[in-house]
Amino acid sequence: MATMAAPGSPAEAARSRTFLLPSATLSAFVLLIVAVLAFSVVMQPSYYHVFTGGSGDATGDPVDGCVRQGVARAGGPRATMELWARGERLPGVAECARTAFDPAHSQSFLITCGLLAVFTGLHYRFRSTRRARRRGVRPVTQENLPDLHTDLLRLAALAVPGQPVRFLIDLLDPAANGVAFGRVGRRYVLLGRGVLRLRDRDPEAFEALVLHELAHVRNRDIDLTMITLGFFRAYALLVFTPVALGRVAYAAFGPHSGIYAASSAQLLGLALLLVVARAQVLRTREYQADARVVRWQGDPAPLGRLLAEVARRPHGRAGRLRAWGRRLTGTHPGGPNRAAALTDPAPLLAPAFGFAVVLGACLMLLWEPSSSPTARWSYGSVWDQWRPEPLTVLLMVVLGLTVLRAALRWERPRLHALRWGLAVGVVVGMALSPMTIANGLTMPTSFGVETGNVLLRAALLVSLVLWCEYLAAAWAPAVVAARRPLVVALLPCAMVVAVVLVVARPVLELHAIFILSQYDGSATSELPGPLLVFAVTETTALASYFDDVWWLLGAALLLFGPPALGRLGRPGGRRAAPVAPAPVAPVPSRAVPARRRAGWFAGALAYLGLWWVLAGYLDVRWGVSLSPLSDGMLVAGVPAATATVVAVFAPHPVRWAVVTSVSVGLCCGVLFVLLWGMPAFVMRQFVVFGVQGAVLAAFVVSAVTAPRRRRRARRPAGPAAADVSARAT
Repeated sequence: MATMAAPGSPAEAARSRTFLLPSATLSAFVLLIVAVLAFSVVMQPSYYHVFTGGSGDATGDPVDGCVRQGVARAGGPRATMELWARGERLPGVAECARTAFDPAHSQSFLITCGLLAVFTGLHYRFRSTRRARRRGVRPVTQENLPDLHTDLLRLAALAVPGQPVRFLIDLLDPAANGVAFGRVGRRYVLLGRGVLRLRDRDPEAFEALVLHELAHVRNRDIDLTMITLGFFRAYALLVFTPVALGRVAYAAFGPHSGIYAASSAQLLGLALLLVVARAQVLRTREYQADARVVRWQGDPAPLGRLLAEVARRPHGRAGRLRAWGRRLTGTHPGGPNRAAALTDPAPLLAPAFGFAVVLGACLMLLWEPSSSPTARWSYGSVWDQWRPEPLTVLLMVVLGLTVLRAALRWERPRLHALRWGLAVGVVVGMALSPMTIANGLTMPTSFGVETGNVLLRAALLVSLVLWCEYLAAAWAPAVVAARRPLVVALLPCAMVVAVVLVVARPVLELHAIFILSQYDGSATSELPGPLLVFAVTETTALASYFDDVWWLLGAALLLFGPPALGRLGRPGGRRAAPVAPAPVAPVPSRAVPARRRAGWFAGALAYLGLWWVLAGYLDVRWGVSLSPLSDGMLVAGVPAATATVVAVFAPHPVRWAVVTSVSVGLCCGVLFVLLWGMPAFVMRQFVVFGVQGAVLAAFVVSAVTAPRRRRRARRPAGPAAADVSARAT
């Protein structure tokens, strides 16, 4: 038998960074709960009327009826938009206002949450031990299987000391399988009959199989699994099924069949998205258990042999599309992925693409009912009662812990799956939101404007992930050195929450301004869709936020202050130790830095190109000249040029470019106001242009000087490098 490190031994006592923070299973579980609550708000099952005997539409109305009737009285969608552009209100606004305090919607949501909790609790209580009562299942005792019973008790004493675990064997299962199940106080491990042959043939692989199931007990993910399955089934039975059947019936036989047909398609998409969320919970628990087994045994080879044997079992061949769907919705990761994770726990620490898609979609679905154009202009509709901020806090804590967990492994995490997954999640969330149908019926807009709005939100979420990676890299050493890592880790998570809550509503409510800008007859009303979105976003940001110097300084402090605070490294009053070097990864391809530099160049050129097209359009259509040789542009160029020069020689180009451009811009603004008497608001605008130009130039400088900075940061050759390598080992 293999010798394992006992839980009380020094090897077990040495904390692994894999287990410093709450597991990815818990993060995925919280994401699933938020997804179910968000979907319940979107669907609106009318349980209030069911229990009180009142009249109501149990299917929920995908478009606010009050707004729809008001649009009809105003003369149609286009007449409504012109009416709103003039600052007038919908006819019948008093009738809409009376529905604002209808308790049916909020009470139905609370009743739905209560029913989900009760059903999930009953499922956990009565279904968690059902496997123990199946035909052919027998307990492993000293009388019937003495040798196996002795080995199992020894492994349980090493893996889960003090926790009673009952071992069962399925005499009808000829394979070497295992499954852990149960509830608090009643833990079971069910083994297939094939473990008897495995124990004689490969004792270490037998230990790995049993330890894997005991790891589920040790990680406490059995409860999360049972609650996840119960919650998913409760949602399917109590929320999805009645609402879906009702809307399908309305689509087939009722009025507004087209609306309900589109809504039924959205419900199907929501169901698929929830299946992906459930799969993330069940898949991450397997990686976590495998990591625990390798930590106990000290060798990944036994579990690797067991996974290889499972992979050799006959499976049906799957096509490319089916295999891709299985990767998103499968409850167990693929054998090759699990085998690779035994030596490199990247899948355990880096978020999966499906996880990121669900996270981005949930964020959109949470905010659309209260920030969409229909919600803003419905004057007291149901959507005004929904406040997405509490659940947004949970989502952002999940995001912060996810990025920070990756930063404990990699010094500078680059989570491409998280970035692209969030961007795709924005598209999915907007497509599945009922407000998309409502906006299309009441506020017609072009496809280009909707595309530009989605691209803007996706770009901002990707930027948020980039900032989170920067923040996590700064706080990771403090988390490693802390006595209570979770407490310290919650500090950067709170900063992520603060940033998102500050900017979420202003950014998401820009959608209404985009639509109104098509009808207000302004200089931007005839722009193509994406260019209109860019122009409105820039002008709104300049006019409402960035022209205020204090707001600009506050934004810079909020973005760069938290990472600087993490680098001070004094959580709990003691100096934080640096993160231990991670295992050396394979040398990446040269194409990766080249693609990164190309991405910086493409982003900078796209931004400049949009401004050039916008300036040309304004000059031709309205005679508004933005000549680069004008006095204002020259004033804006002073901080931009100074910051660019500083960025060339600075170790962190973007950071120093922002600090330099803001400082030089403020000094230039004060001088020009005092010496030449220029209006202060004009100078503020050009200072903001200078800061934007400096940041843009810093991106280009960062891409160009990346090879030089990497050469400067290489480890020293000779004895010093050998000493560093030895200490890392």
